[in-house]
Amino acid sequence: MTLKKLQNIAEKLVKTYCKKYNIEPYSVKVKNLKTCGRIRYQTRYISIPLWAYEEGGVEFFTAYVLHEITHFIRYHTCRDNTHGTNFHSLEKKLLEMHNMVPIKYRISFYDELEDINGKTLWIASAKVREAKGMKPYKLKI
Repeated sequence: MTLKKLQNIAEKLVKTYCKKYNIEPYSVKVKNLKTCGRIRYQTRYISIPLWAYEEGGVEFFTAYVLHEITHFIRYHTCRDNTHGTNFHSLEKKLLEMHNMVPIKYRISFYDELEDINGKTLWIASAKVREAKGMKPYKLKI
């Protein structure tokens, strides 16, 4: 998939949820980052790392964008952007709307992501990935 198509996916998701939650639009940029994405509330800017697609395909890329969207929804609706129970509940709801199910959360992110049929889309643990015969990550994340 091209960078332009990934950018379009991210922009469409952000635009959709800004409108749905009556939030002023955010700009989003898919970038070749070596770290995690970032959200800047004051400038209304989100960066999404290209590695999210490279490491996990379009499903994990979409889930990554939805994770950042969850941050801005929580920030603008209740001034809470922490990775607590309410954050995870909203993120789970958004993921399920896109036919994905988070499995077992760590503090800020889930350990595994499945589709609604139980197919594994993402596993955070390198040991578990190896045990299931999945490729190791290129990046340490």
